[in-house]
This record gives sequence, structure tokens and C-alpha cells, in this order.
Amino acid sequence: MLLTPSDVAVSTSVGFFFGILFLLFFMWLQSKTNGMLSYRIGAWAGIAVFLFIGCLAIFRPAHLSLWWIVAMIALNFGITGVVNSSQYIFTFIPDIDEMVTSKRREGEFAGINTTLDTVLDSLFTLIVGVVLQVTGFKPGAKIQSATTVNALMILYIAVPICLLLLGIAFSYICKLNVENHTIILNEIKRLRNGGSMREVTPKTKKVVEDLTGFKYENCWGNNDVMNYRKSRKKSKEIEMN
Repeated sequence: MLLTPSDVAVSTSVGFFFGILFLLFFMWLQSKTNGMLSYRIGAWAGIAVFLFIGCLAIFRPAHLSLWWIVAMIALNFGITGVVNSSQYIFTFIPDIDEMVTSKRREGEFAGINTTLDTVLDSLFTLIVGVVLQVTGFKPGAKIQSATTVNALMILYIAVPICLLLLGIAFSYICKLNVENHTIILNEIKRLRNGGSMREVTPKTKKVVEDLTGFKYENCWGNNDVMNYRKSRKKSKEIEMN
């Protein structure tokens, strides 16, 4: 874009301020609907903004710095919807895991999530560095080669759009929503209170099987997942002895 550091700083600050307001909006929206709808709204907004940024880069209209601020505000709307809804849905996963194992393992999921974020961030940084090096990027140069510019356009516009489209497609086939999550919670509560697995309703049974990938009879610890954990624990006890 060839924007000055001050232009970028202003757009980032303004976008962050609006991001707080957008967060409140998506929190309200998710309480009224579900995370999948919020994700799709944010994703489609993100796609529109990336296309808009591409147009700015190609046509370079007058008052580019002002248009960039508008783009950053809109992009924060999309990012807030995508990230917040993803984290919202992520909190449901330990409950699905409990339905399978009968154990609470939020700490393990949080640790895995943090590790994956760190690994992927490092991988993306490496990929960007490799692409810049291969395409002949010159640090500090005001004008880059056409190959470098085109590579950056693909990397920062085309790739995010493709990933967002994949996310939108997944949001339509993912069955983990508020309604099904509530059914899972009610079933977990019933089993915790000593309820029999034989007394499950057909609807609850189907939801459990759809979300866990296990037959209902093999849930609540009656599966190889817990047998594996028990065998590992027993092996460690033997080694210690």
C-alpha cells in the first residue's frame, strides 16, 4: 500500500476501538442465536473487506489513507465475528469430551489449543518469510518487484478468502450448536446424578452419537479412549514400582 507508519498506526488504533464495540455486538448476537451464524456473518464480512483491500491495492484511489482506515474498521468487524464465535464454540468441546470419557479435561484442551496456536503462528511466519525470499523481496525498498507484489496480494488476500470460504462451508455441516450442546449438558447432568444409560431418549441418543462419533452405549467411559488412559496409568504405576 506504501502507507506511512503514522497512517498504519492511526488505522490500527481506530480499528481496535471499534473492535471493542463489535465484540459487544457479537456477544449479544451469540446469546440470541448461535456461534455458527456469528461466524458466517464475520467470515462474509472478512471476504468483502479482503476484496476491498485488493481493489485499493490495484486501483489506488485518492485519499488512500482514509480508505485504509475504513477497511481496517470493517476488517475488525469480520475478525471479531470469526474469532469470538470460534472461541465460543471451542468452550463446548470439553462437554462433548466428558460425554465420551465421563471426565472433565478443560486443562488439557486449553493446553493443546495454546500449543497449536503457537506452532501455527510460527509456521505462518516461516511461510511468509520463505515467500518473500523466493519472490525477491528487498527490505527497506520503496518499490518491490511485480513478482513480490503479486505474491503478497495472493498471500494476504486470496489465501484468507479461501480459508474463510472453507470455514463457512464447515459451519453448515458442523452439528455442534447451542441447541445440541444444551441436550448434551442435560444428558451429562442426568448421568452424573445416577441416571441409567438405558433410559436415554431417542433424540438425545442421536445427538450424542452425532457429536461424539461413538455409539451411545460406548459413551460415558465405556470405550477404548478411557481404556487407553487406564492402561497408560497402570503402566506408569508399574514403572514407578
